[in-house]
Amino acid sequence: MNILLSNISLFEVGGSETWVRTMYDYLSRDHTVHVFTFNHRIWPDIRKYNRNVQYDLAILNHHQTLTHLLPHGNIKRIITTSHGVIPEPEQPRAGADVYCGVSEEVVEMLAVKGFPKARVMRNPISLERFRATRHVKDELTNVLFLSNHQGYALPVIEEACEGLNLVVYGQTNKRLDTEVLMNEVDLVIGLGRVVYEAMACERNVIVYDYLGADGFVTPDAMMGYRTHNCSGRYAKRSFTAESLREEMELYDPMLGPKLRAYVEENNNVAKIAEEYLTL
Repeated sequence: MNILLSNISLFEVGGSETWVRTMYDYLSRDHTVHVFTFNHRIWPDIRKYNRNVQYDLAILNHHQTLTHLLPHGNIKRIITTSHGVIPEPEQPRAGADVYCGVSEEVVEMLAVKGFPKARVMRNPISLERFRATRHVKDELTNVLFLSNHQGYALPVIEEACEGLNLVVYGQTNKRLDTEVLMNEVDLVIGLGRVVYEAMACERNVIVYDYLGADGFVTPDAMMGYRTHNCSGRYAKRSFTAESLREEMELYDPMLGPKLRAYVEENNNVAKIAEEYLTL
C-alpha cells in the first residue's frame, strides 16, 4: 500500500513531528510511505511526497496540508488527526473521509466544529525506542524537565528541585534523542507525548508545563489525564514550589513497570498504526 503522512513542518522536533516519525518508521516495514511537509529539516532520510504517486491512504496532520493536497487528486482515502484544541493548525476543515483526535477533549472540539463522528486515536509510542536501559534510583536524585515552552513553570520547577540534579531541555537546546535523556534521570516533568514516552522508559512522571498541571502519574490517574492528552487541562492545577515538592514526594522506584504496561496496552505504535489502517 502507498501511504502518505503529513505535518505542517518538520523543521525542528516537537510532538506532531515525533508522531510522524513514529508512524513512518512502523508503517514503512510493510508499506511504501512518503511524507508531505512545507518545511523539512530534521530526518532527511524520510521519503518525500511525490505528486506522481497514487496514494491508497493519507493520514494527515494540520488543515493546511489537507488544503494543499486535496486539489492534486492522487489520494483515495484521507484521515486527518488533530493533536490539540488550541493551535490554529489543529482546527479541522472539510475534505477528509475520517476525522480523529488524540484525546476525548480534541474529539469534543471536532464535534463542536461540525465533525461529530470523529474518534479518539491515542498518541503512538515506539516501544523499541522508548524503553528502560537502567532502573531508576531508590531515592529521587535526577529530574528532567522536557519542554518546548517552559514559561512560568521553569522557575517553579527549579525552586522545587533545589538539592536535586535538574536538567532542562527543549526550548533552546532541543534534542532528537530524548529517550537517552529520559534514561539518565529518575523523574520526568512535561506534557503530551513526553509523558507517554517517559512512562515507556519506566520513569516516574509529573504532568506539568505552561498550560498547567495534572500531577503525579499512575496508571489509574492516567485514565483521567489522557482525556486531555496529559496537557494539564484535565486537573487544571497550579503548582507552587511547595506543592510541586509534595507531588515529587510520591516518587516510587517500583512504579516503572506498571507505567510501561499502561503504554504497551494503550499507546503501542503497532496497535495504533494498525487501527488507522482499518478506519
